[in-house]
Amino acid sequence: MGSGALNPRPQMPKPRSLPSSAEYHTEAEVIAALEALTDTEIRYLVGFARCRILGADPDDLCSDAIIQTLKLRRKWRRGVSMRNHLIACMRSIASSRFKRAIRHCELAPDQPAPFSAPELSLDARADVKWLTEVLLRKRDAVALAVLDTLSDGLKQKQAVEHLQMRHEVYEAARRRIRRLAEKLFRTPRETPHA
Repeated sequence: MGSGALNPRPQMPKPRSLPSSAEYHTEAEVIAALEALTDTEIRYLVGFARCRILGADPDDLCSDAIIQTLKLRRKWRRGVSMRNHLIACMRSIASSRFKRAIRHCELAPDQPAPFSAPELSLDARADVKWLTEVLLRKRDAVALAVLDTLSDGLKQKQAVEHLQMRHEVYEAARRRIRRLAEKLFRTPRETPHA
């Protein structure tokens, strides 16, 4: 037969082990690192969120990332700087909010449904991004905050409480968003003739 060089049992790859607690910073280390963040570093994080993570309130996103890290809901892996950890958290939080917004997106009764769910998701994503960019250019922080709550699927009462805003201010911002959306997303046949 042979010299016995054949191995009758194939070598199976070792299963990946779950990360141990030693791979993550402890609560005390997290608290110390968060307390050590300078104003400049926090401004950098908020600026990063403002410029690179569209569709979310940058201050809220940064605060949420810090709170979730502090509560150990988002674990800080050893070898990763606190700044990079918080950036990854902000991106993840924004992505989760965006996915929730897509799931809760509803069409107006007179709006024809798109051909498929992926098209609806892409259309909604593009529309929210475009609205956000225009509102950022207009520096309409109130409308941006209201758009964020709409994207998160909050009901009006919840949004007003969350934003700690008067009902009238919230309604005015919603009207501005609606007018802007109607202007931006007007189809060619709806364009008024000169």
